[in-house]
Amino acid sequence: MEQIPENEKKFLNSANSKDLDDFAGVPFEKRILFLSHCILKEQKEEIKIFAENLGYKVHVVGGGSIVHKLIKRENPEAVVGVACYPELEMAVEKIAGKNLPFQIIRLDTDGCKDTIVNVENVKRILAIHHPQSPPQ
Repeated sequence: MEQIPENEKKFLNSANSKDLDDFAGVPFEKRILFLSHCILKEQKEEIKIFAENLGYKVHVVGGGSIVHKLIKRENPEAVVGVACYPELEMAVEKIAGKNLPFQIIRLDTDGCKDTIVNVENVKRILAIHHPQSPPQ
């Protein structure tokens, strides 16, 4: 596993903590998961099955440009993205200001084929949920 540079850790932590409460309040069936196409096949399948069983709509995508189009078309209430750092950074820029809570997960290895991600960490983030409180 590659060591994540400190600036990337800060970016990921900042992006994920910003909308965590809003994200957690969105029902699973109103969320979309975007998985990078380059993730090791077995890991991708395990994550996909787990997410779909929770109620997520799952898309395996080849790059960040399609993500924006799918968000526009499907209008989710929350998004999770699993990709390399450059793709995550680009996605966050495009999502910023859209009032769309998200969580992002960086791949543990770089490359465009058979990359690795911490599957248990992805599952933990996918399962984050607390029911929204009724209005007062």
